[in-house]
Amino acid sequence: MARINLRLIVCINYLYKVSKLIVFFLLFVLISNFSLGDELIFGKAYITDGDTIKINGKKIRLHGIDTPEIEQYCLNQKKEQYLCGKSAKDFLKKFIKNKEIKCLKNDIDRYGRIVATCYIGEKDLNGLIVENGWGLAYRRYSKKYISNEKSAEKEALGIWSGKFIKPWEWRKGKRLKINVN
Repeated sequence: MARINLRLIVCINYLYKVSKLIVFFLLFVLISNFSLGDELIFGKAYITDGDTIKINGKKIRLHGIDTPEIEQYCLNQKKEQYLCGKSAKDFLKKFIKNKEIKCLKNDIDRYGRIVATCYIGEKDLNGLIVENGWGLAYRRYSKKYISNEKSAEKEALGIWSGKFIKPWEWRKGKRLKINVN
């Protein structure tokens, strides 16, 4: 009987120690999830431009892509000028509509914006913009969307259907030369 009581006491002691470890583990996971909350942003998005959105007041720059600036002109296949930055924004607006967006933070840029990869369901929003020709792979920061860009170029989608200046060159002052006949 003494052996059974001793074994019972050992078992109870063991379970007590294991339960403390489980509680410690659960607290660790809980605390970790609160810190991960800053890494995951989700909600309805307000579209600022083709590569910047706002969710719950947080400005988010889409990682690894660059789209024409809002006031940037491009030429379409008929060699007519159009505001391709506005077209990129309109594409994003039309695609997102009122859908829930989930963004995973990659970084913070020099302007204090969150740099993130965003998703609608399982679809990579950043890649979708490039794949449809309204953005370019921003190779300076990521190589992830190069194949999406090549596909859009091959299919002559979006800005690839005409002529354009790369957004990073346009911001430095380079402009399209337009022949007026």
